[in-house]
Amino acid sequence: MASKGNTYATAILSLLIAVNARSQAPRGMQETVTMLTGSQVSGTVLDYDDQVLVLEVDGFPCAIGYEHLTPESAYRTLVAFYAWSRGGIDRLTADEHLRLGVFALERNQFSDAGARFQAAIKLDRTYRRRVADARRAHKHDASDGQAVEDNDAVEDNDAVEDNDAESPEDGIADAPTESPAAASANDGERVTAGYKALDEQIRRVLGAGVALLETPHFLIWTDWAKADHDELRRLCEQMYDVVSRRFQLPAEANVFAGKCPVFCVRTRAGFEKTARALDDYDTDAAVGYTSASDNGHVHVVVCRQGGWAAGRRAFAATLVHEITHAFLHRYRSPRHVPAWLNEGLANYVAEAVLLDRCSHGEAADAVARAFATGGHRLGTTIFSESGPLDARHYPLAHSLVSFLIERDPVGFNGMIDDIKSGRTAAEALRARFDLDFEQLETQWRAAHAAKR
Repeated sequence: MASKGNTYATAILSLLIAVNARSQAPRGMQETVTMLTGSQVSGTVLDYDDQVLVLEVDGFPCAIGYEHLTPESAYRTLVAFYAWSRGGIDRLTADEHLRLGVFALERNQFSDAGARFQAAIKLDRTYRRRVADARRAHKHDASDGQAVEDNDAVEDNDAVEDNDAESPEDGIADAPTESPAAASANDGERVTAGYKALDEQIRRVLGAGVALLETPHFLIWTDWAKADHDELRRLCEQMYDVVSRRFQLPAEANVFAGKCPVFCVRTRAGFEKTARALDDYDTDAAVGYTSASDNGHVHVVVCRQGGWAAGRRAFAATLVHEITHAFLHRYRSPRHVPAWLNEGLANYVAEAVLLDRCSHGEAADAVARAFATGGHRLGTTIFSESGPLDARHYPLAHSLVSFLIERDPVGFNGMIDDIKSGRTAAEALRARFDLDFEQLETQWRAAHAAKR
């Protein structure tokens, strides 16, 4: 995903899609969407725009970025919203047809894109030029290494190949581990060498087409095409730079003992094989995960699921999200950071790294609006000190973390430091912000109500 192509596409799309494209929400409309994992989410529509929809699920607002839906589900859902707002698909404007066409094109829904583009031109022949610009932007991205189609076939040895020499069930030998205390340069080199020593075994299990990429802080095993390798390196190091600056670490500091292993695979089957071999991990509800242990060992596995533009954006957001977890696990100590802070910060960092290539910020704002204007309450579950957080609530956690950082970034850093030193989140929140959870919710809601 070369930056030149992204810049060109963003410039075109910014002309096609209104900055505030939110229409009157089809309140009361029931909608079921299909996530990239294959799971379905059903609820009452509270809000939507061209990037995010908000559903009330089990009495709780949940914001979902369209790039995290299957292409078919994303397109069908947005068309339904547009048709509802206009009283029928045949009543859409040329601009609305164009926006839907661009949306479909980003998801390789070529037939649907063609139908929408033709409808736009039929209503206004001047849109022929805009349609041509949209198609050109899509092709330009493809020529810069952003494939417009997902191709899982073996191609130039860039795809995972099955190898009967060793089955995935045989697993991979335990990687070297190190305590999260600051390691010397020699210790780091020893740990990194230990990971690299597993390369041959990893290739036997995961396929000869897997390449090993190395950056200052990461070892990346991937079956992505060579044209995409630089993008993977850049994303990982950008995350490290953003988070290390967030916590004001010295430039020479390295939270990892050696380098953090990251596995980036481009098919669901490859993801399942990798997760099974490394961790015996159940991937049914995941497109990525971070494996972290009390002794400080950590690695990341992420699946791309599609070569379409929106799918690649979803992968980038997931990759940055997961390696942020890896960083936070190693930061100061392996002590657990409560899920609402951990997931919220991971989404916050993904937005900071990816900017307009990520809808996390829009999702966080959308769910905050729903809480600010509705009668919903957070309750105590969201602030649990232990246990996971449902992925549907990551935008909510993101919004809470953003609120704290905007209020006092130094205080937020101190809060994480306190938790890493053994304090509970409630104790750290009181010490750094003079708030309890109920007061945090009240002030957070008030801040977003004032934005309307």
